[in-house]
Amino acid sequence: MTQAGSMAIGLRRGMPDFSGMRAVYAFKVALTVVLSLFTAFLFDLNHTYWALMTVPLIVRPEAGTMVWRSVARMAGTFAGALAGFAIALCFAQSAPQAIGATAILIFLVGYLTRMESGIDAYGYATCGFTALVIVLDTQADPAQAWPLTLARMTETMIPIVCGFVVMLTVFPRSVSDNAATQLGQAQRAVRQLADSVLAQRHPPLAAPEKGVMSAIGAAHTELRSLTYERSRHNWRKPRMASVAHELDRVAVALTAIRFASENIPETAFDIPHLRNTRQVLAALCARIMGDEAAADDLLDAGDEAAALSLEVHASALVPARRVDVAVLEQSLADLASRLAALARARAVLVDAKVALARLPEAPRHVPSTRRYRDRLAAVQYGLRPAIMLILISAIWLATGWKGGNSLAMIVPALSLLLPTIVPRPVRVMAGKALAPGLFSGLCISIGLMMATAHVEGFPALALLMGVTVFVIFFIAGAIQLLPLAIGSMIMISIGLQPSNTPTFSPSTLFNVAATMALLPPAFIIAITVIFPEDHGWLQRHLRRGTTGLLMRMAAPRNHMPRLRFFDEMIDMFSDYASGLDADRPEDAHLIRRARGALVAGLACDRLRNTAADPALPADLGALVPPMLAATRDRVRGRSADLSAFRTLDQAAHDSADPLVRRFLLQAEALRVLLAADLLSPAAGAP
Repeated sequence: MTQAGSMAIGLRRGMPDFSGMRAVYAFKVALTVVLSLFTAFLFDLNHTYWALMTVPLIVRPEAGTMVWRSVARMAGTFAGALAGFAIALCFAQSAPQAIGATAILIFLVGYLTRMESGIDAYGYATCGFTALVIVLDTQADPAQAWPLTLARMTETMIPIVCGFVVMLTVFPRSVSDNAATQLGQAQRAVRQLADSVLAQRHPPLAAPEKGVMSAIGAAHTELRSLTYERSRHNWRKPRMASVAHELDRVAVALTAIRFASENIPETAFDIPHLRNTRQVLAALCARIMGDEAAADDLLDAGDEAAALSLEVHASALVPARRVDVAVLEQSLADLASRLAALARARAVLVDAKVALARLPEAPRHVPSTRRYRDRLAAVQYGLRPAIMLILISAIWLATGWKGGNSLAMIVPALSLLLPTIVPRPVRVMAGKALAPGLFSGLCISIGLMMATAHVEGFPALALLMGVTVFVIFFIAGAIQLLPLAIGSMIMISIGLQPSNTPTFSPSTLFNVAATMALLPPAFIIAITVIFPEDHGWLQRHLRRGTTGLLMRMAAPRNHMPRLRFFDEMIDMFSDYASGLDADRPEDAHLIRRARGALVAGLACDRLRNTAADPALPADLGALVPPMLAATRDRVRGRSADLSAFRTLDQAAHDSADPLVRRFLLQAEALRVLLAADLLSPAAGAP
């Protein structure tokens, strides 16, 4: 399927379902707009359209997401207002200097936006938007800087507070439902991977690992929103987070089995105990990751998996066992152990009372928050809105274009904000969706102007605006269609500018419309021409990120902590691999390479830990540094010296010492990855 086809399907899935839930959400957005306007009119504020533009960017159906996004917007507004005031005060007499200083700020804010994740990034983007508004609206009058700063902060706080009141009190909806849905999708993806890996002798190269990490990453994001619902009865975040983390580990164990299976001969799959173990594990996966499972059944399955892990682990340590087969057995034992932990975590989630009666203590985790810090991508992300600001401002200042001020403000702001809201595959579609949104907003604004000429008083205006916003968000409330709603609200807010003393002007509206017509193509140019995050960009950054993280994990000293490496690899993989096509050979290699690097990095950590055991002979422990050096060489595309692995095999092949045997199997699991071309930056490297 082509990328355009995938986008179209995604947009069709985002079309309105006209359900009661969609109607409730649209009603709450409309109520937030009415309350925001009432408060702004009550205090006779001048920039009511700022409040209107804020609403679609913060209000989401779930309470936790609403609180998270509102907190981020408040923090970003305060920081951006102060930064914009400082720039306006220092450089207001020189427009080029003010634009240059603002561009530097936008670059820094964009850099920080890309370095963060989720709605935290939205807070940084809001900071840049607020600074843009203050600097460009102040223009050459520094006396206006402080009043604009106060107005911007005040009128942004109004919809945030109103949104708090409405979303948390009127038909409140917990983000737990979204988190549970994402967790269920992640669980089904892991089960599909288990079926692929355990049911076949040599799993296909295009096993569904890409979807697994993307689904788990989405679950972690939803769980972080759930943090802000701590006061809710039966708060499920700790238990759901525990399940998400165990799904992470089950997926990695399945990947390790996959690589180990590729290294054994076809006849080894007919070994009775190996065949039976795989069948039992497949059955346990079906029981533990089934959609409907009682707590007692999950605990029973967990006990069976724990017993199986001990049995298979002991079998792998038998000296007479073939090393390649023993490595696979060790991987199967690790999977059984991880399944036992997952079963217990799910049991606590399903019925905590029953589970805790049989378990001494429930494990508690927090969602993964460690962001992979891709500094090159952050520099590119920051430069994009900064360059657009400089280009549009240069045209505006050189031509005296009256509408250039608004365009120079909104295009960089959307270049910062929309990527934090809209997924990468549909960003171009989002830019195109702005056009019909703006056109719809123009038509709606004309209708509102005509209607308001025949009514008086706030109740009538509130009814008109409320019905209008309800219809917009009832039709375009889904995340894929949100740019439609944003475009409509931008046009209504700037073109209509409702206030206590309305001065609706059709000429002003059409001038705004003429300027805003350039917004969609300018935004599309920003994301497709200036450092476009296209297929080649994803390949380069996935390749570079895989190399960098494994290099840091295999470093001779000051290596990455194991959990940090685990989290950053998952974040990096979810970010970049989700846009690749596993059916394309180069993409398939990069996906396999990233998964192999995750397994290799954890193997390096195990080797270090085992070598630190005083019971291990010193001459064997001394082989770890050259093994790590071989890993670093291989991931950089160089020829790896595997002599240390051969030395260990000769010294420990027939050892009856369980510690030495375990050390040998850990080293062999790493050697298999290095001996193939799996970790090389390009397929077929030496």
